[in-house]
Amino acid sequence: TSSGKSSTTKKKETTTNEDTTSAQDQYIEIVLQKNRTAKCNSPNVTIATGEVLIDQPGDYLFTSTTSVWYGQITLKLKNDQEANLRFENVNIKSERSNVLQIIDSSITSNRSFIEAEATAGTEADDQINEVADYEKAPNVSISFPQGTSSTFTSTANGYTGIIYNESKLTIKGRGSCSITCDSRKANNCICSTKSITVKNVNLNMTTAQHDNTESLAATSGSAKGIFSYSKVYVESGTININSNGDCVRCDSFYSSGGTMNFKSSACDAVDADDVIEISGESSVKAIALSKYS
Repeated sequence: TSSGKSSTTKKKETTTNEDTTSAQDQYIEIVLQKNRTAKCNSPNVTIATGEVLIDQPGDYLFTSTTSVWYGQITLKLKNDQEANLRFENVNIKSERSNVLQIIDSSITSNRSFIEAEATAGTEADDQINEVADYEKAPNVSISFPQGTSSTFTSTANGYTGIIYNESKLTIKGRGSCSITCDSRKANNCICSTKSITVKNVNLNMTTAQHDNTESLAATSGSAKGIFSYSKVYVESGTININSNGDCVRCDSFYSSGGTMNFKSSACDAVDADDVIEISGESSVKAIALSKYS
């Protein structure tokens, strides 16, 4: 049921944006194929049916030969390591959990909360807070190159997000990505224990029940656009979030540029514990449809 591995590498393209790298560097290419299979020649990558596991630092390029790839991508790094994940016109859908997991392998804490359908104040919430309390973290970037369009979709009912992250994460590139929760379920689009920085990219996030103004989705910890236990920085790009819960829930929110359109049907557009600071050339439209928000 698992695919064989074949030799495929691709040189990085020299561009005029923040993805610019020297021509000598190479991406390790991972090709997503039909029937939940994939191929890659690198020992850094382990492939099984519907699963791609990366456990070494480096630069990785995801391409696809199928209209929809069903499965999960997991990146495991120690807190002193770095990686770049580049997605070029891929459509990934998960039916049981996160589409993308970024795990800090230096932390040995229980991760059972990842699969839990949990709410705030539960044991699962305590477990994720334990992971969030670690100060160090890997440095990871997710990039969507100019002219490309990718989609991440999940039908899972949980609260750790379509993208679950334990790294200091940068989402960048001049392409676009749509992150969508199935309309019947209650999940967050992005859940992060560490900081998130957004540069240039066009992000479109839609949660379950984003048009329901009467009540929250199934669990109070879910249906948020970005749920960070740390800080969220927006430097540039465009972020469109339609959510049932908070569009952005974080420790602190900083915006120095970019265009943001936030609409929550039952909660807040931005909910931060400490700071909301909007400056520079930021353009922010924030709408909360519930009279209580």
